[in-house]
Amino acid sequence: MCKKWSIPETISAAICYHHNPSDSLEVELAFIVHLADYVSLMSGEGYEDEDYLYQLQDGTLDYLDLNQNDISNLTFELMEAVSDLLDAPD
Repeated sequence: MCKKWSIPETISAAICYHHNPSDSLEVELAFIVHLADYVSLMSGEGYEDEDYLYQLQDGTLDYLDLNQNDISNLTFELMEAVSDLLDAPD
């Protein structure tokens, strides 16, 4: 589908490998989308059938130069942002 729509290879790889970014031959965007997917699921905003089983692939934090505290902060910030959006007047 990505080829048919002429979506750039980096974006195609991120879509294809966002559950297993290490298979992407180090496409940074695949790691970023994987982390975003994980954070959204951990914040309760995701949509996977078994959110609680979703795991951050080993090496993702190292590749992105992040730590668990960074993930906690990102999750909290996402939850606050969603709450702010839901509380905003129409």
